[in-house]
Amino acid sequence: MTERWVIRKLDIGSVARVAFALSVCVWGVGFVGLIALYILGLVSGGLGGVEGFIASLGFTGFRLSILPFLGVFIVAAGVVSAVVAVVAGMLAHLYNSLYPIVGGIEISVEARTEPVRPAPRTWASEPTPPPVRRPDAPEGVPHPGE
Repeated sequence: MTERWVIRKLDIGSVARVAFALSVCVWGVGFVGLIALYILGLVSGGLGGVEGFIASLGFTGFRLSILPFLGVFIVAAGVVSAVVAVVAGMLAHLYNSLYPIVGGIEISVEARTEPVRPAPRTWASEPTPPPVRRPDAPEGVPHPGE
């Protein structure tokens, strides 16, 4: 049995919030990577080589510092995330406006017809059978496993 669902309307605020949150998460991953690269360059001595190269180009007072760059990175990430949220909200509004003309998005959902099978049992979950005493074993001698 197949059900067909139609998405008739998108909540603009919800779409904007989700887009903003996803964008901030992506920028957060970039932020952590940027700090990791800076620390790696600092520990390995690579920053001194970069500063020396830039000084050889004529910028003698140049110092590579992460703090001003991080401030600009955070502000740029916030601005770009806000722009992404506004664009996503505009696209949701456009979808809501075009739904009567194009009919929206149809999703087909099929019900599962076969029963869900239980997970196969493994040898560790099966109970161990009791040891079998040999009929010819003497009574006083303990059997292995007793």
